[in-house]
Amino acid sequence: FPIRSHTRLVRFLETLPSSCTGFVLAGDLDPEADSHLVCVQTDSSDLSPDLAAALSPTSHRSFSSSAISIANTTRAFTGASFASFSSDARYTTVRIVEDGVVVQLSRDAFTQFACSLSTMNDVRFEVPSLALKDSLVSSVSIRWEGQKDSSSPLLSTAFVPWKLNRVGYKFVW
Repeated sequence: FPIRSHTRLVRFLETLPSSCTGFVLAGDLDPEADSHLVCVQTDSSDLSPDLAAALSPTSHRSFSSSAISIANTTRAFTGASFASFSSDARYTTVRIVEDGVVVQLSRDAFTQFACSLSTMNDVRFEVPSLALKDSLVSSVSIRWEGQKDSSSPLLSTAFVPWKLNRVGYKFVW
């Protein structure tokens, strides 16, 4: 997260009830990202006959995730439209859902995460080996970036980007 967004993030976290089990942070296209997650809608007529037959009669469309990227560029940072954090997992998992990322944490890890955001501490969650089949990465890292300069301009509410890389997640909000 950019340091300049800390005050807004703390205000948001303070509005969450103690029984909160998750929250979502909206993003936008990140001009520094070399690729971006997108949700692709497919008409059932484009699907194989077996898959089209498996869809319900009222369902004519399906969705899949894809990443668009700059041509002839190795992906280093992939942007996404949202990040969802929840405390409904036994262990940490990370998944791409449509054009965003879902990070599921244990209740203790979720509480630690919210506290780390409030105190502006970096945090890293390891995905246990038994969960790797359900997860995209082996760890999630969230770091604060930028200068602790109160004169830094705030991002407008319409532009709250974040980005991720293949090793861990780097959120810019």
